[in-house]
Amino acid sequence: MKYKRIDHKKWKYELEEDFYYEFKSERFNQFFDVEYILMRNNSITIKKGYAWDGLTSWPDTKRNLRAALVHDALLQAQDLLLVHKDLTNDIHRVFRDMLPNRAEAWILYLGIRAFYPIRQWRKRVFK
Repeated sequence: MKYKRIDHKKWKYELEEDFYYEFKSERFNQFFDVEYILMRNNSITIKKGYAWDGLTSWPDTKRNLRAALVHDALLQAQDLLLVHKDLTNDIHRVFRDMLPNRAEAWILYLGIRAFYPIRQWRKRVFK
């Protein structure tokens, strides 16, 4: 995966080439094509130029930035109503399963499961 660090108040990284990932679960077998995200045939392509913020409250590494990229893109698609709200926990599991270090994967997964609902509540209340 090729990306660069950017100086932006919201985003830290920008893709320099398309990134492709094939899901293990059939639950993501849908189609849409928006500016930076293409989903089809149980896969996602995140297009060159997509920007994301890496991990929250955890050091970014080359190993975990791929998982953060796919997780952020899926949640953004969900915010745009392109991915069903019922898939939130599946999205978190994709993130967990993409991390190579199992201990780190479970720590981050449990943190996301605990704090993601608070983030969603804050987004609604403090628009």
